[in-house]
Amino acid sequence: MNNAENVQHPALPDRPNRSFRVGAAAVGVALILIVILAFLMLARIEPGFAGVVYSPSGGVEGDVLNQGWHVIAPFKRVTEYPVSTETVYLSKDGDDEDNSFDISTKDGKNVNVDVVYSYHMDPEKLPGIFTKFRGQESDLIEAGFMKDRLKEAIQEVTTQYDVMEVYGEKRSELNRKVFEKFRDSLKPHGIIVETFNFSAIRPDKESLKAIQEKVNAKQRLETLKVQREQAKVQAEKMKIEAQGKAEAKVIEAKAQAEANRILRASLSPVLVQYETVKRWNGQLPMMTGGNAMLNLPSNWFVSSSESKGK
Repeated sequence: MNNAENVQHPALPDRPNRSFRVGAAAVGVALILIVILAFLMLARIEPGFAGVVYSPSGGVEGDVLNQGWHVIAPFKRVTEYPVSTETVYLSKDGDDEDNSFDISTKDGKNVNVDVVYSYHMDPEKLPGIFTKFRGQESDLIEAGFMKDRLKEAIQEVTTQYDVMEVYGEKRSELNRKVFEKFRDSLKPHGIIVETFNFSAIRPDKESLKAIQEKVNAKQRLETLKVQREQAKVQAEKMKIEAQGKAEAKVIEAKAQAEANRILRASLSPVLVQYETVKRWNGQLPMMTGGNAMLNLPSNWFVSSSESKGK
């Protein structure tokens, strides 16, 4: 037997299978790159917002994007701004921190206030807003630029009023004036203020005590005014009742006098005798003493005889 036939040769590599694996890996990598690229090219704008597309190296690019999905060039970025109503609360009882602030009044008092306002950004001015604020998002603009403009507007208004007016008497007037100044300060920058209101006003303890005393005094004065008005009404009522009674008595007296006059005019001797007989019960008076006599009118006997003869 030939020794050459017994020599074992090494197995040759499976070249087709290796090529398939390399091709599959390349396809997988390509798919991953496509997915990553597609992800980078898609941008979703939330409802109520609009987006400004910009390049980190070239600034603002393209039109403003409305809500929904959009395809953008790779490696571009989008910053969203609210174009529908956003409400901002600046209060002492905030979830994260105390966002209230102190203001001064005309009489030198310090007052702590909470405020609430609503706003939106003009869609046509979003590129300018992006440029002015160097790409800052809306919450940073609210906490910085907008809050500073709000403090300035409030301070400019409240220094024209004393603490009692700020706390109650002129509160609606203050709301209106601060709203107008705050709105006018932001409008040129593309920020539209819709509403403003002081949600809480907290004077210092001394001022609050003085305000309460003034309120109590005013309430007492109002009570006295009401009582005086009630007394006046009651006196007027009694006067009217007295006048009514007096007039009734005058009318009654006049009626009685007229009745007496008519009665006097109608009396005659015959009528008197007639009324006397009509009221007689038929019994003769009882007489005592020898000289007692009963005098009746003579014509009464005549009348009685005539009536009997008949």
